Amino acid sequence: MAERDVVSWNAVIQASAETGLLEKVAILFDRVPQCNMSSCNSTLVAYVQCGYLDQAHKLFARIPDRDLASWSIMILGCAGNRQERLALEHFGEMLLEGIKCDEITMLGVLSACNHLGLIQEGVSYFVMMVAELGIDPFVEHFSSLVDLLARVGQLREAHDLLRNMPFVPDPAACCSMLGACRTHGDVELGAYTAANEEFGIEPHHPSPYLLLSSMKH
Repeated sequence: MAERDVVSWNAVIQASAETGLLEKVAILFDRVPQCNMSSCNSTLVAYVQCGYLDQAHKLFARIPDRDLASWSIMILGCAGNRQERLALEHFGEMLLEGIKCDEITMLGVLSACNHLGLIQEGVSYFVMMVAELGIDPFVEHFSSLVDLLARVGQLREAHDLLRNMPFVPDPAACCSMLGACRTHGDVELGAYTAANEEFGIEPHHPSPYLLLSSMKH
């Protein structure tokens, strides 16, 4: 099958997915003249984007030599569709198959830990990512860990990570920190976070100040 034909099929599959035509995606995939990894992964993305995890799992199981992209699509898809434990199971299976993960895979893993409140696992995966796998974390990795720490009430640890990360913090992480301060009643730490420009909070953005105001009532 010519490379341009593969690209054409994948483009049609992707376009069908973006318009929500999942039945058409399935029909198109069955008609692909030569099912290669690119076609399989494009179809996986289509299913995941539309929330059709059952179909994604069935296709995933049929792929004989799954690559990093295949695993990452499933891990991110499960993490984003309330199948967090399955995302972590896939991650373990991927490592057992000897496939080295990358930054994108780890975003899904940390997201799954975040949603499940798995603080020890989340911290361990973050450390493994840096120390064992040699992956340089993005601001999104730090933000996910900040959110996880804050959610489970480890506010000081979350605040220290927010302050010491080698990036300007993501405003969303700062708002998560403030929300956790409100939930756990730490007005002082919330006020300190909102008042310091080093945390990346935009001066004219109302959300942090609304959260701070709600803490004081």
